[in-house]
Amino acid sequence: MYGLSIYKLFFSFILILLALLSFAQFDVQYSGTNKDLNAVYFVDERYGYAAGTDGAILKTRNEGRQWTNISLKTKDNISGIYFHNQDTGFIIGENSLFKKTLDGGHIWIDVKVPIEVDYTDIKFISDSLGYIIGHSIEGGVFLKTSDCGESWTAEIINENCNREKGDYIPGIDCDDLYLFNMSFLNENEGLLGGFSYNYRTGKHPFICKTTDGGLSFQNVSPQSGEDDWNFGSEIVSLNYITSHDASAILNSGRGKSFLYLSDYKVESFKASKDKSYYDYQELYFCSCFVNRLIGYFTCLVEGESQIIKTTDLGESYMFLNPPTENSLYGICFTNERNGYFVGQNGTILHLTDKNNVVFENDYYDDFFDPPFSIASPNNRTTRTQIYIYNIEVENKNNIDIILCDKYGSEIDVKRKRVRIYSDEVRMKIKTDELALGMYFYTIKYNEQTLVNGKLNIGSFAHLSSSE
Repeated sequence: MYGLSIYKLFFSFILILLALLSFAQFDVQYSGTNKDLNAVYFVDERYGYAAGTDGAILKTRNEGRQWTNISLKTKDNISGIYFHNQDTGFIIGENSLFKKTLDGGHIWIDVKVPIEVDYTDIKFISDSLGYIIGHSIEGGVFLKTSDCGESWTAEIINENCNREKGDYIPGIDCDDLYLFNMSFLNENEGLLGGFSYNYRTGKHPFICKTTDGGLSFQNVSPQSGEDDWNFGSEIVSLNYITSHDASAILNSGRGKSFLYLSDYKVESFKASKDKSYYDYQELYFCSCFVNRLIGYFTCLVEGESQIIKTTDLGESYMFLNPPTENSLYGICFTNERNGYFVGQNGTILHLTDKNNVVFENDYYDDFFDPPFSIASPNNRTTRTQIYIYNIEVENKNNIDIILCDKYGSEIDVKRKRVRIYSDEVRMKIKTDELALGMYFYTIKYNEQTLVNGKLNIGSFAHLSSSE
């Protein structure tokens, strides 16, 4: 009996592992380095660059199937990387590290600016217009170029300073700003994030907004005091998603909600009402929204490396279970279904997420009745009936449904127990396979995703759709 029990346990473990692997869409790529990688950028779907500690720079010409090392004569840590094309690009980092290449990284030229800075992030809105942020002894720094990086102007940003006083000390006479990340919607509208510090009031999460391309900034930080949960936290990632949607990722160190969402005008940020599953033991690193609703967050959950995905702008989350124990510090998506994650010890992961909705260009301007779902266990049978309304399809034979739990394990959906009507889908699942909790599903038509859905067993659940 004992041997039989061990056999059953082993067989069950194999089934669970296969279920997880069947849903996983990660490819572990060999980087050839054990240095931590902080940033990754792809020019197109083939050419990409990654960079990190001790001046590490890597390059790929074939979607990451092979990465080659680029020699850089520095031991400074690289925090940001950007390339206009396969040849022309920039790297930034600590100790005023700022270099440019015109030949794909063979030769690097120092870029001089009139200020000593630890650079933290770089973004270009077009080939000519770009921005860099960082921190100096004078406070937060914002750099701008309008000529493809040939010349840069620098501006010091601090808060609550009495500039009429003359000389002032950041952190004492005013709030010193540490800028770590930024996101621009267009050449005029952008967000900068990090934290502010003053020895009297302590450390607070900081976000400022520009509507004139960096000529002026408005403080749109979350409000916090000594008794608030976000006191002492910092903004580690920003996403300016649409003209009415922006997200901010916080590390509080106190195990509270990590996601802040903007108001309709992107003039203030408030904590998302829903928490992630292990919000008491989480540490977040970076995030990326591939459209208004679908986003990815890298983090440590109870000490384990994890990627969390949302398909509804942070109202619910699912775990993607990346095949690594190393923390992930950088994200780059080449399109809505193809992304790269880099991190600790030279880790590079390629994610192909074919279940994502690809939205039409006019999606955000349309008003529609979103799909919604109901799960109804039937006490007289052993099956749960799931209804999905406001789904329109032309050919019932070309519909596919994928159902999984929050850990990525697929639930078997038998075709014979699915009914498709003109504006709804019904399916029956064995009740003993659906414990109370959150589930996610994808409805595809002709192999194109129509809906990324969530289902809270026993209650209503709204879905995200491409309409």
